[in-house]
Amino acid sequence: MADYSLTALDYIIIIVMFSVSASIGVFFGFFGKGQQTGEDYFLGGRRMHVVPVIISMTVTVMSAITYLGLPGEVYLLGPKFGLMFASKFLVAFLTTQFFLPVFYRLRVVSVYEYYDKRFSVALRYCVMLAECAHSLIYNGVVIFVPSLALSTITGINLAFSVLAVGVICTFYTTIGGFKAVIWADVFQVSIQRK
Repeated sequence: MADYSLTALDYIIIIVMFSVSASIGVFFGFFGKGQQTGEDYFLGGRRMHVVPVIISMTVTVMSAITYLGLPGEVYLLGPKFGLMFASKFLVAFLTTQFFLPVFYRLRVVSVYEYYDKRFSVALRYCVMLAECAHSLIYNGVVIFVPSLALSTITGINLAFSVLAVGVICTFYTTIGGFKAVIWADVFQVSIQRK
């Protein structure tokens, strides 16, 4: 196996990527137009162009877990793994045709708000608690995997790597809202090496 080491340019690219991602949050948090209401912050004012939203949604689904774990899954499962992708297309079609129009007409922000309106507050909170537990576990893995890769290629301490990735992502999300997340995703996917 060949021995690869990072050059100064590689480190500069990593630092620039983190800096630009954080700067996107600062831009939308302090200089961007339209961050006046909760709808602006959480939904981008419902005025985001479709292309960056699609890119962001795709990047969100294809996290570092996908890049690092997918080859092993394909190797272990072979052609059976393709069935998972077929089911994802079916679910996406059914969601866009049957669920999203209902949510859009009701002008609900989330499925939890729909549960509250359609069923009860108790169901809403039960589902929210289950989703919070899932998110804590999943987001821990989502932050750990790229941090492990960053630590491995740079040689920096794993704990520092986890802290750096977590703080920067939390920073641009908290400061800039939905628009910052979308545009940071677009930026991050645009600099990926082919």
